[in-house]
Amino acid sequence: MFLARLGDGDFFGEVSMLTGKPRTATITASQRTELLRLDKEKLDNALAKYPGIRQVLDDFYQRRAKHTVEAMIENLKKKGA
Repeated sequence: MFLARLGDGDFFGEVSMLTGKPRTATITASQRTELLRLDKEKLDNALAKYPGIRQVLDDFYQRRAKHTVEAMIENLKKKGA
């Protein structure tokens, strides 16, 4: 099920990093992609040094969760039509 197309500067995996729960989606690159991986320890260090990052990630997480639910509902509607 397709949920979103990410582009330059976008990130993913924050849900698992913030909640400690398993990932909720699989990301597949549609073209050659350059990625930067940030492990939990480095993220925790950045959050300790710059606490404002947590609010940015939390806000983004909430928006992404809402978008994901909306995309899933749309996919279900298309299947039912």
